[in-house]
Amino acid sequence: MPKPRPEEAPDPVDIFVGRQIRRRRLELGLSQTALGRVLGVSFQQVQKYERGDNRVAPRRLLELAKLLKVPVTYFLEGALPGVDTGGDRDREPGLLDDPRTLQLVRYYHKIDDPELRQRVFLLIKSAGSVDWNRPKSGAATARKGGPGRRGRSASLSK
Repeated sequence: MPKPRPEEAPDPVDIFVGRQIRRRRLELGLSQTALGRVLGVSFQQVQKYERGDNRVAPRRLLELAKLLKVPVTYFLEGALPGVDTGGDRDREPGLLDDPRTLQLVRYYHKIDDPELRQRVFLLIKSAGSVDWNRPKSGAATARKGGPGRRGRSASLSK
């Protein structure tokens, strides 16, 4: 028979499921209040789910999967090492935990122009590969209005 856990310590699987709920809620740009309203619970209850303080009942998990537009297995993918849920484990751990990353993805997908979207992608890719700790060379000419810029600021718009 499993050992009873202390009441103040949430179960690790409940914590994991809660983090998945939070991650997906943030990906969709929903507040805890908005999600709670749709579920018919308070934002405090959503907080408790996300922290793992309150266990999410199977029926509620199915409802969350439908509302958040994910398969129900999304909430359990990777919860228990060695248990195959059929989900994607290629994702870098913690990558989507940063709200700014989620905002970036949302804004990127709002760009309708395919050419502009590609340019933004290349800009981010380029910025991500720069060694920002390396001393800058030619910093004096990189200022606004420097050579090659004809005195106007750079713009992605046409």
